[in-house]
Amino acid sequence: MKNLNTNITFPDLILTVLTIFVSIWFLFGLAGAATKINVSLLVYENGDLIKEKELVSNEVLAINLKNGRIKVEISTENGVRLVESDCPAKICVHSGWIKNSGQTIVCLPNKLLLELKGAIIKGEQEEYDAISY
Repeated sequence: MKNLNTNITFPDLILTVLTIFVSIWFLFGLAGAATKINVSLLVYENGDLIKEKELVSNEVLAINLKNGRIKVEISTENGVRLVESDCPAKICVHSGWIKNSGQTIVCLPNKLLLELKGAIIKGEQEEYDAISY
């Protein structure tokens, strides 16, 4: 076998450590790239838009309707859910969280529709589940 000269010099060591550091920095920098949630809650009563709210902070909205009153909880992590309603069966309250664009909660006695609209933006691109033409 041939004896290969494998002496590592100080500049080689600095270059290796610098390459590893920059690679890890780019990996974590791109994986945690600026993600902006650009999703809005649309509240319709009897087909008319009565409220539009961006999902930017955690809060509870109390909305007076013609046929009653509702409370909507907004969470930046979980999405939107109907917490309280004056309807008799409360099926809308038990529907749970919605967090994706296009999902809805419907309350038929109050003629109410809660809909999420928008997209999650990572960097400059929007993420969609599907595109149809």
